[in-house]
Amino acid sequence: MPSNAVLASSVNKAALATLAALPIAQLATGASLEYAALSALFNVLTVVAVRACGGLYSVCGGIIALIALKSLILGHLVKAATWNPPEVGLVTPLTTIGVLTSGMGMAALGCVVARLFVPPLQALRPVLSPRRLERIWIFALVMCVPKYFGEAIGLPDIVAKALTYFSYVDALAVSAATARCLIMNGGRRPFDLRVALTVGLLFVNAFNGGSKQGMLEAVFTWAVTATSFGFVLRRSAILPAVAFALLFHFVVYPVAQSRAMFRDESAFSRLKKAAVLADRSKNDGSLGLDFDPNDIDIYKLISFRTEHDISEAYLGFEPLFLQRLVQTPIGDRLVSSVESIGPLTYEVASTMFTLIPREISGFGAQGNLSNVLGKRSGILGDTDDVTGVSFGPFVENFAVEPGVEGHLITAIGTFFLAAVAFVFGHRLRNSIWSVTILLMFQHVASESSSLLLQVIMSRSLPTLVLIYFWLARPRRAEIAHSDQLLRTQVPALAARSQE
Repeated sequence: MPSNAVLASSVNKAALATLAALPIAQLATGASLEYAALSALFNVLTVVAVRACGGLYSVCGGIIALIALKSLILGHLVKAATWNPPEVGLVTPLTTIGVLTSGMGMAALGCVVARLFVPPLQALRPVLSPRRLERIWIFALVMCVPKYFGEAIGLPDIVAKALTYFSYVDALAVSAATARCLIMNGGRRPFDLRVALTVGLLFVNAFNGGSKQGMLEAVFTWAVTATSFGFVLRRSAILPAVAFALLFHFVVYPVAQSRAMFRDESAFSRLKKAAVLADRSKNDGSLGLDFDPNDIDIYKLISFRTEHDISEAYLGFEPLFLQRLVQTPIGDRLVSSVESIGPLTYEVASTMFTLIPREISGFGAQGNLSNVLGKRSGILGDTDDVTGVSFGPFVENFAVEPGVEGHLITAIGTFFLAAVAFVFGHRLRNSIWSVTILLMFQHVASESSSLLLQVIMSRSLPTLVLIYFWLARPRRAEIAHSDQLLRTQVPALAARSQE
């Protein structure tokens, strides 16, 4: 297996070649010239934005690439692989790709401007002391206990609210344990008892709640930390990794989801939910069952079936794991609803208060934006006030304000994201802080509304900074020693891991 640098270079070249060939393949499958041209422009703007952020292996660059992949590129790759025109299955294809392309253009602008203010050093310096890493791991692991079991313990409301500021301590625990392990054993293996305990705790907790993303995040955080500290995957590990992925998708996750849905329920309740799984209509009355309107699981299943049908119509086959990864058809439904009904009317949306923490703006009191947009697009029923739908930040901002202000929201939001990454944790190499910030920001591009940026800015990130200054900030005498380690010892971990 080549070193990480060689592997990264190969991935970059393959990605650029794929993006260059994609519009040509789309024209060959029957796409219109206008659509293929906008697709090519989207790809170019994605490369510009990622390069401005420092490449695929930086925090912000990885997030921009993930947004581009989910919002458009992955759908185009699937369409090209199945030799189908990319416009088939979309209600307003040209408008949708136009919205996504203009959104990526404003994101690229935000990244380029943020690049002008990159500080010479990160505020959160890499921690290479095993003793400090162990202290961080212990603190983060202890904080995971009330976070995971607070509801069962019956914590007071004020304590439960305070725990929302520690949303990502579990990722920090995994990263600190993995980094300590690699430094202690010279980079030969990325796991020990501490790592197994921490990853296992996160995985079991997510399994108990039926959360696919939670289970994957435990493994994702471990893998990214190991790579950032120089560990190189061996060829012998590829087959087990593929086997784990297949086992997870076809066995572990379905068992976890069904267990979470049907745990401690009557036979009639299980029958109702089984009927929802079998029925493909989003209309509650079509089920012929009188279910509790407060049953969150019922609404989740209804929205899941609706999203499934939209994805299947776009892809042309059973979407399976691609359902939540390909956002193009879901975003197209929202764009078409804006064309037919008009933009969402929020008192604070047009004033760009969505970028201000909700404790100041009060936006959170007006409802869940992803739920409101889900109703507007027709994916959710009118009585569903609990389920959220992920459309991607570009389409969300367009639905809130299709004019100049919506584009400014995208540009300013991306600028804040890039600036925070540049200041606190831009470089993934040898930094548990950058890995944790990467996990924070990937939620904005994955399952949650872009309004999650408020929570990150006002709660999670300040907590991470306080943990750094309390447990990990190096003394002046240690900084020179740490820099020496970065130049000598840590780069040698990659070479040792291949022995």
